[in-house]
Parts: sequence; C-alpha cells; structure tokens
Amino acid sequence: MTSFAPGTAEQVGDVIKVRGRTKLTSFELDGREGAKLEADYIIVHAVRRPGQPDTTIRLLTRKRGTFLVYREAGELVVWVRQSGGYATPARCDMDGGFIHPSYDDSTPSTKSPVGDPVDPYELDGPQPKYNCQASTGT
Repeated sequence: MTSFAPGTAEQVGDVIKVRGRTKLTSFELDGREGAKLEADYIIVHAVRRPGQPDTTIRLLTRKRGTFLVYREAGELVVWVRQSGGYATPARCDMDGGFIHPSYDDSTPSTKSPVGDPVDPYELDGPQPKYNCQASTGT
C-alpha cells in the first residue's frame, strides 16, 4: 500500500505502473512447513501537488517482503517474515508513516538519502539497504 501525506499529492491520470516478481517455494522452520512467498515490486505513480499540474513528477515505490504461509491447528496462518521498501523522490525528514513527495521546487529536506545511489528501476541489482535510499533518479 502507498499512502501519501494528506494534501501532498494527487494522482495524475488513471495509470499506475507495476513491475516485479513473486517467488514461491516450500519451507520448513521450527516444525512448521508450508509455502514461502518472496515478493519484490516496483510501483510508479504520476503525482502532483493538488491542483498544480506544473508540479507533476514520477514517484517510485519499491515494496519487498517475505511471507510464510502454513496451517496450524487447522487454521491458515500468514507470517510476515520480512517487509520493507522505500520511495523516491520523497522527503527523508518526515515521519508518521506517510510518503511526502519531493517536488522539483520543494524546500530541501533536512535529512539526505543515504547509501550508494541505486537505480530505482533495477530489480536485479543490489538490494537497497535503507528506507531513505539514495537513487539515480526517476
């Protein structure tokens, strides 16, 4: 799920582009066995400041996760083993669980992205290590 901070973005058009993959394998762990799902997806949104068409940008989110699915006492269990991702271009100095897009004319963030810049469209390259990952652009 992608949640923008209230009043910071509106979708441009009706297309959201998604690319990625899910890998399904079996697992055995602590006496449990079932299916292991590994998901890695890139989602690209065209957004702008509400009512300001000249601020349109592409904002990319990357979502990754590992989920274990098994039965326990007859009930289906989905265990989130790992979950993460990042958004770019987005402000790094805002908290609260929402994405705050960084537009071309935004005031500079007081906290800079970290790490070696990654190509945000590359699924096969090194996995980003930070929630506010430096990127090569969108």
